[in-house]
Amino acid sequence: MILFPVEKFYPNYRRKLFGGDDIKNLDVYASPTDRKLGVVKDALVDGNGIFRYLVIDLKFGEISKQILVPVTSSLVDYNERRVYVHQLNREKIKALPEYNETTQVDETYRQQVERIFNSLVSMS
Repeated sequence: MILFPVEKFYPNYRRKLFGGDDIKNLDVYASPTDRKLGVVKDALVDGNGIFRYLVIDLKFGEISKQILVPVTSSLVDYNERRVYVHQLNREKIKALPEYNETTQVDETYRQQVERIFNSLVSMS
């Protein structure tokens, strides 16, 4: 599956998909009462235009890296300008592979990310 930054697939995504809002630069939290973990840097869509991942720029204690978060593992709250990635903690952040614009998001990479998010409850 080939992934594209949202803006390359949908040049007018803000107006067309989000009514003028933007997913980029929203703050990321594990829950409403937790501290900020980072910000949404981008969103990735597949060749059919389906949102698959959020690119999160993390700044969590001594950890600073970009990760992919499956869209299905997040909740966007535009009123609060936040994205919640429930049960995301230090251990899971460390286990997630680092992402950058040159990362080849192949099947192995996707399986690793999905396995970590599918095991959120058992890793807590």
